[in-house]
Amino acid sequence: MIKNFTKGLLFGATLGGTLGILFAPKSGKDLQRDLTQEVDEATEISMDLNRSLQNFNRSVMNLKLTAENTIPSFKEDMEKRLTRFQFEAEPRVKEIQQSVSDIQNQL
Repeated sequence: MIKNFTKGLLFGATLGGTLGILFAPKSGKDLQRDLTQEVDEATEISMDLNRSLQNFNRSVMNLKLTAENTIPSFKEDMEKRLTRFQFEAEPRVKEIQQSVSDIQNQL
């Protein structure tokens, strides 16, 4: 049974290959040229992708360095502003609390 299957497979592959060559829309040289062109295009696309990936990695590194240099000074500046705001707002908050207390006492 396996022997018959192997014979059938070999016959089918041979027949399919022969018919493929006979009815191929292009000659061997045209097909070879097209395949070479496709491989060249695929290689170019691969190289473009590689360059894009390298540019992306450089951009990520630049962003990281910028963040490392910028975030500490930004954080320090925001802490100073918050401290100054709290210092300036504290007397006003006390005034508001006193006014609320006075209003509650009058009611």
